[in-house]
Amino acid sequence: MDGQRDVDCVNFANSSLPTEAHVERVESGLYLSHRECTGFTIVRFILGVLLLTTAGLKLFDPSPDVFRGLEPFSSPQGRMAVIEVEAILGLWLLAGAQLRLLWVSALLFFVILASASLYMGIEGQSSCGCFGAKLSVSPWYAFGLDLAAVASLLCWRPRQEYRSDAAMMRRTVAVAAGAGVILAAVMGVLTWVYGSPYEALLYAKGESLTVEPSVSHVGDGVAGERRTFTIQLTNHRDNPIKVIGGTTNCSCIATSDLPIVVPPKESRSITVRINFRGGPGRFRHSFVLYTDDERQATITAWFSGRMIESPSP
Repeated sequence: MDGQRDVDCVNFANSSLPTEAHVERVESGLYLSHRECTGFTIVRFILGVLLLTTAGLKLFDPSPDVFRGLEPFSSPQGRMAVIEVEAILGLWLLAGAQLRLLWVSALLFFVILASASLYMGIEGQSSCGCFGAKLSVSPWYAFGLDLAAVASLLCWRPRQEYRSDAAMMRRTVAVAAGAGVILAAVMGVLTWVYGSPYEALLYAKGESLTVEPSVSHVGDGVAGERRTFTIQLTNHRDNPIKVIGGTTNCSCIATSDLPIVVPPKESRSITVRINFRGGPGRFRHSFVLYTDDERQATITAWFSGRMIESPSP
């Protein structure tokens, strides 16, 4: 039955003498084999814990590499949406409701993750950003992990048949509606208090200023070439914040437009100058801005590009 928990299958497998009710439910497609139930249960618990872990790591310690170059998912709002989807799917996997639909959703999600990891690997990124900023994982390892998840879901899947059941349908709709009402209420409260759930998250993390984009892509260049790009600083507090200085070194100068005061709830742009240095290959460097805000004394942003060999004369 659609929505039947796979624990029922284990109970039936351990029954010495099936009752008439058991036989009827088997004939209607309610039960799986013991192997199928146990396999899919283990897989969904592992994947559920994995998704909740990655969502938590990205939420509280985000990496600028998450979906880098995959607009609009590389924006703060896009990353937040990915975290929400991971958390919801992770909880769903642990709950084990609507197994058939759950299996399809999980399979589709990990196929998308595998495609994104493959793209980042081909692009030469050093980290996929899947596990936050402090835990650097190669996109190729992430690609292998995603493929393993897809293979596990294909190997162990719930072989249930849909059957019309008004009581189960009403219960499913009621649970979904209740969860939707609770989620809408929480989002409404956060929006009323902070302006949006995203602003609430920034407040909880103590971030007064944000940089957009968090990673600026400067393209290809040869050694010694200079380039500039613009970043936008947004003040999320009710008081002005002064950016008093920033990184100044051989490869990056972020102080051209500083100091600058960012008024409350407003944005200001500054220009950053960089020099291409080093050998051929992709690079990613950080730069730091310093503020007079007690809650956030520094802001870290990134720029990336690729060094190419100088053309022959």
